[in-house]
Amino acid sequence: MSAHTSTPARRRLWIAVAFTAALAAVIGGFVIVQPRLERAGIFLVPPTPTRYAELALERLDEGIVGTEKTRAEVRERVLAEAAAAPDFASLHPVLAEAAKTLGGDHSNLLTGADAATVADTTRADAAGPVPTPTVTTQSGVTTIVVPALDSVSTADAEAYIAAARDGLEKARSQTTAGWIVDLRGNGGGDLWPMLGALAPLLADGHVLSFAYVDHADEVTVDGGTVRQRDAVQASAPTTFTTDLPVAVLIDGGTGSSGEAAAISFIGQSGTRLFGAPSYGFSTANQATSLYDGAVLNMTVAVDADRTGTRYGVPIEPDEQSGDPASAAAAWLMGR
Repeated sequence: MSAHTSTPARRRLWIAVAFTAALAAVIGGFVIVQPRLERAGIFLVPPTPTRYAELALERLDEGIVGTEKTRAEVRERVLAEAAAAPDFASLHPVLAEAAKTLGGDHSNLLTGADAATVADTTRADAAGPVPTPTVTTQSGVTTIVVPALDSVSTADAEAYIAAARDGLEKARSQTTAGWIVDLRGNGGGDLWPMLGALAPLLADGHVLSFAYVDHADEVTVDGGTVRQRDAVQASAPTTFTTDLPVAVLIDGGTGSSGEAAAISFIGQSGTRLFGAPSYGFSTANQATSLYDGAVLNMTVAVDADRTGTRYGVPIEPDEQSGDPASAAAAWLMGR
């Protein structure tokens, strides 16, 4: 009798054990997966201010000007603030300061409201016509004006590149002295269409690099195709080549991706820069959205030319001039 009456009890015990094991597996899986999801911006439960700060610190640690000492100091300060923080917004000032400390002046933190304003402005700008390069020729010198370009659709990027390629191809037979690449006032944006537009004037091979804290990504040009590492970033295959000299015009309005475009010519045979020092944001930023909609823009790499020289500072022209277009044309025609 006792054997029969104990069977249900044993079954209940096994069910309880199995349920506990399954629950432990679910909780264990949750603990393992949750941090990965949070890094991807997916939150199963709202983060605490401390967790919010920890996730921000993962991006802050990638800043290019941070040292082991400053990163440790920033981490201690941010986590101390987070331990007493009543909400996420109260952490914005310390995170904004940390971004500058570890990433430099090109880094910043935008609140959710500021980020929304930037997004609205970008959408409004995108509603207008997308700028494209223009090409003109005079006295055997062809000038291509390369405007800044915000992130656009694939079709608009292709149209930007095509406008440059078509203009350069049509001007090739009339270009007897050389080329001028005008990057004055180009404050940056999407670098890849710019390099795609300029690829015919760049010697094939390594043209610049993005130097991160622990590695460097090379950017190469080959037959009109632009790659970062092995990934194609812009492709408009061409047989266009030139052995004529190239003059590059820069000024204080040349910044960020505009500076990277200028750097891609530095070290190329027969190239000279004219104008005034550039803005000095010759770096690469990466944006991370935080839980409350704030956006952390961190400078994670510095531009380096094909010789390995690193920038992150204003590019100094080879020849400073108040009229760089005329100075460049005179240099080209005098060669």
